[in-house]
Amino acid sequence: MAKFPLDPLVEVMAKLRGPTGCPWDKEQDHASLRRYLIEE
Repeated sequence: MAKFPLDPLVEVMAKLRGPTGCPWDKEQDHASLRRYLIEE
């Protein structure tokens, strides 16, 4: 099984939720994302 570092993902998430990031991403929480996660 190949292992992939999570650092790049964490960096993208920090940018999306940062002060100049995406408004939609900053509004999300576990409850608002539940329907999308269930589909996956």
